[in-house]
Amino acid sequence: MGEEGGPDTPMNLKGAVSMLKSVFSGSPDSGERFIPGHPSRRIDDTAPLDFGGFYRFAAQFVKGRSVLDIGCGCGYGPEFLSASGASVCVGMDSSVPAISFAGKNYRAPGLRYTLGSAEDLGGFGDGSFDVAVSIEVIEHLREPERHVAEACRVTKDGGLLVLSTPNREMFPPGDRPANRFHVRELYYEELRGLLDRHFKAVVI
Repeated sequence: MGEEGGPDTPMNLKGAVSMLKSVFSGSPDSGERFIPGHPSRRIDDTAPLDFGGFYRFAAQFVKGRSVLDIGCGCGYGPEFLSASGASVCVGMDSSVPAISFAGKNYRAPGLRYTLGSAEDLGGFGDGSFDVAVSIEVIEHLREPERHVAEACRVTKDGGLLVLSTPNREMFPPGDRPANRFHVRELYYEELRGLLDRHFKAVVI
């Protein structure tokens, strides 16, 4: 995937990491929250991921468009997409502390946050957005098919879903993902079939 450069995030990173460790202490999803500038890129010490790179890739599709960031976490992504030219951006997450933190620390014109489930986007009408973004979300869900179907429903005709997820083939074999926060990781063929069932054109 290609990447575009983006602005540095204007916030006190040390304070944010400390605050988030407190906010999410004991939470089952704490280790998968992206913190810009944190050495491990996560609150715990699991393997790092380039969430910034995923969002820079998504940003090339958002200028002048309405965007829904599904599973936005602590708000870095929606603010970055807004700064990249999205006309409207909605960050949605199922975590009350994450949405609260995002609303306080990542703000921009045309950007708002809301609580919701990645498997049920009932708060949004059909064709509400030009672009739906799902960065490292689907592997956390018990019903990935519903997630993709809902993302398709809320995008306009000619709209776009930008989705990233781990490739199961790149990890050790086993009945369960090695990452304790993941419910199911998809093989290439599974992801391709899932997307093909809901979108007319798919590029992986």
